[in-house]
Amino acid sequence: MAISQAIETVSYPVSDGKPMVETPEHLEAMLYLLDALMRYFAGREDVYVAGNQFM
Repeated sequence: MAISQAIETVSYPVSDGKPMVETPEHLEAMLYLLDALMRYFAGREDVYVAGNQFM
């Protein structure tokens, strides 16, 4: 007689429920930093720069 165990479901969050940008100043700072990092790492193939992502 085989005994089976219930498989546990794993849930990964896709959001923390909060907006990424709260004010125009936050948006401007985020875009400025994203642009600066993209320019700084432009020649690197081992670096990925992105923004507005929940990780």
